[in-house]
Amino acid sequence: MKNIGIIIFGEDQKLNYEKALNIIIDYVSSDSQLDKCDIEKYVMARTFPNLLYINKSDDENEISIEDSRKIIEFLSQKPMIQGKRAVFIESVEDMSRNASNAILKVLEEPPHDAIIVMTTTKICALLPTIRSRCIQIRTNKSVKIENPVDYIKQKLKNIDPNFIDESIRFIKSGCKDSGEFAKKHADNAVNFLEIAIAVFGLSSSKNKSTITANKVIQLQDILNLARKTYPDKTNLIIAATLIIR
Repeated sequence: MKNIGIIIFGEDQKLNYEKALNIIIDYVSSDSQLDKCDIEKYVMARTFPNLLYINKSDDENEISIEDSRKIIEFLSQKPMIQGKRAVFIESVEDMSRNASNAILKVLEEPPHDAIIVMTTTKICALLPTIRSRCIQIRTNKSVKIENPVDYIKQKLKNIDPNFIDESIRFIKSGCKDSGEFAKKHADNAVNFLEIAIAVFGLSSSKNKSTITANKVIQLQDILNLARKTYPDKTNLIIAATLIIR
């Protein structure tokens, strides 16, 4: 899994925190024998064994390199219970430069079945190299995009706008006739995945953001394969449509 980092950002720290917990609960529940309600209870109480919670303590000025070492050690070990693991870093802008560099190494060489969810009210204070390696989800309720299609075209200037239109129609149709679409656009598999990630990344409501984050993580995994010259681009698009649906 390549992209394990998720940054939840916005002006409302409480909203960031709630959204991060929802994403973590959904993620660790997806491959656990425990009941989701029990997992939610343990996560909220910060007692879930497969979750490491990191924040700046009252007697510290920053999240230190020692905290980053705890994360590295936690992710290098086998999970306490069977299933996926998560690290939650609250107010990641409080990380020292050394701690941030240590986390960057984890993001570059991620472990299997784990995510690092970070919250911040100061997205610009984070290292650009960290931001570029993470999925970013904005929580600001006030942010509105009047024309999502135009926004995606502006964001993905390297992709033919006609193909963006066709791909968005295909996604909105529920990926109808996916086999035909995949054969027709096999050579455009990477572009299609970038469009799909952009489409799901526009969701801003609380419930949709949780669903979106998990879909984006899976789509990003497939995109990483595509960029490594995945042997069958047709099946790659079909695999993506199973996630999108």
